[in-house]
Amino acid sequence: MRDCERDAITERTRLFDDLGFDSTSILELLMTLEDELDFEFDPETLEPDDFETVGSLAAYAARQLDETEQ
Repeated sequence: MRDCERDAITERTRLFDDLGFDSTSILELLMTLEDELDFEFDPETLEPDDFETVGSLAAYAARQLDETEQ
């Protein structure tokens, strides 16, 4: 994973291309999000597009959280 200034990260920042994530770092990020949000993501709902950008991952997380609140 590349070092990047937090202020430079936007919703359009690409996880793989801009931040240098790989499949292992994506899994670590998801586990961290689960711990922070006290929520477990359903891996069967994950699509490759959900990991395209910071914004797409945030949108996925928001959708998953919304679905559990209903």
